[in-house]
This record gives sequence, structure tokens and C-alpha cells, in this order.
Amino acid sequence: MKKIILPFLFLVTFGMTRAQSDLKVNQERLSNSIQQLASYGKNQAGGSDRVAYSKHDIAARAYVKGLMLQAGLEVSVDYAGNLIGKRREKGLT
Repeated sequence: MKKIILPFLFLVTFGMTRAQSDLKVNQERLSNSIQQLASYGKNQAGGSDRVAYSKHDIAARAYVKGLMLQAGLEVSVDYAGNLIGKRREKGLT
């Protein structure tokens, strides 16, 4: 598998309410998500041409935002354009 470098940053903030040993990673789902993300702006040489704010970048950001929303995160964008996903703590309104 080729290494994939994401040209933009996004932060996902999780509260550490569970021990790290309890965390499970669905490797197939993670791999599929990375492959899907890599497809945005894919060029003929097998790389990615996803310049900031290009149509490919905007589409990739929408994809990642959708994943965050599906995970139940509150999504925002900071002043630098980073996607930020936060999990709402239980009991807060």
C-alpha cells in the first residue's frame, strides 16, 4: 500500500473516559476511509492534486465532515480552516 499524506489537518477530540485498552479499531473501515479520502484529487501518476480550497479539497473536507457527523461529533472549522470534531460530554446541555 502506498503511503498517503493528508494535505490538511483535522482534529478529533475525545474525552478519555475509557481505558485505552478498551479501544477497538476497525482496520477495514479505517483503510476504506483512507482510500476514499485519497481518491479526492487523484492524478494519473497515482498521487493527489488536492490544493487548499480547490474543488477536490472542498469535496474531501465534506467527506471527512460527514464521517465526523456519523460518529456523533460536533464539527466546526477554526480560523486556519482545520476541521475540528468534538464529542459532547454526557450530561452537558
